[in-house]
Amino acid sequence: MVKDWIDDILEANENQKPSFGYLGYVESLIETSNNSVQQKSELLNSIDELSKLELDKLALHLKENQIHKDCLEQYKEMVKRGVFK
Repeated sequence: MVKDWIDDILEANENQKPSFGYLGYVESLIETSNNSVQQKSELLNSIDELSKLELDKLALHLKENQIHKDCLEQYKEMVKRGVFK
């Protein structure tokens, strides 16, 4: 199989290190997630070793399992999950 230029770009992005701002964003998602304290600690300790692609997957998972502090956001999430049906 012949490698195209897009294959080179995708392979380079798999091992790309995330920016410090993105690390901070994922750390804030970890803090507001519904994981246990031990799980949060393990994630925070291993966050520096993850690639950008792995952090993207983790951020998506954390965003879906986030505990909202705003009552309106909590209500919207409950309606979305069908709690009031």
